[in-house]
Amino acid sequence: MTVKYLDPYKDDPYGKLRGDKAEAYFKISFDEAKVYSTDDAYIVAAFITNYSGVVRSFKASDALLPGLCAIPIYGREYEIRGKDANGNWQGVKYQPSVFEKALYDHIKVHEAFFIPPSGGIKGELTFVPNGICASMDEAALNALVATNVNTQVIGH
Repeated sequence: MTVKYLDPYKDDPYGKLRGDKAEAYFKISFDEAKVYSTDDAYIVAAFITNYSGVVRSFKASDALLPGLCAIPIYGREYEIRGKDANGNWQGVKYQPSVFEKALYDHIKVHEAFFIPPSGGIKGELTFVPNGICASMDEAALNALVATNVNTQVIGH
C-alpha cells in the first residue's frame, strides 16, 4: 500500500496522509509544524511545502500543492476505515512500520524538543520502508531515525 494524500474535507482545513508506511519510502518537508500527542500516536500538523513519494488519493493527476496536512506517527496497532468490495465501510488494522515505531519512540524520548512550550518545529521527515530497516538492531535503527529526521525548533 502506498501512502496517500487525502484533501481537506468540510470544516477541517488539514489534508491527511493515510496508508501503511511499511512498504513506503516518502519524504515531507515543512516550514512550520506542531506535534500533538494522542493515546497511540503523535500527529504532526504541518504546513507541508514538498511531498516526495506520496500520491493523491483522489484526482491523482493533480499536483500536490503546499498546504496544511496532518501526518500520524503510530506507536502501536491502528485502524484505517475504508470501503470493501461491496461498498460497505470497514476498519482495517495495521501495525506501525519498523521505522514509524522507532520514530514514535524517538519523539517520545525527545518530546520536549518536538513539542516545545511555545513555537513549533520545521524541517523534513523521511520515512524508510521495512525492507531497509526490519533487520536492524536498535542502535542501527536509532541512527537511521536520527539521519532521517531533520528538524529544528522555531518561534521561541
